[in-house]
Amino acid sequence: MKSMIWGAILGALGTLALVFFTGFAVTGSGAEARAAKQSHEAVVDQLAKICVAQFKQSADTKQGIEDIKNQSRWTRGEHVKEKGWAKIFGTDAPDEDLLKACGDMIAEL
Repeated sequence: MKSMIWGAILGALGTLALVFFTGFAVTGSGAEARAAKQSHEAVVDQLAKICVAQFKQSADTKQGIEDIKNQSRWTRGEHVKEKGWAKIFGTDAPDEDLLKACGDMIAEL
């Protein structure tokens, strides 16, 4: 009888651990964090498209693409920032994720 109770307790704890660690159940704070991350990624994606459009309006896009492709993936954002392609109305400075995404999108042109 005593071993059945311990078995039930351990089984319940094991089930809870399995449910939470595999992602079948999510806490409120976990859901908020995931939603915030997804919304940030969506905004960055849309702003990066604006950045690419601003790049395409610049004087020498062919040379700009070559310059971006010659940069390492980690320094593309700085190049985009220097050129001013990621300036978005109403913001002081572009987000690092935006700079990176814009540089990657330009490199794929």
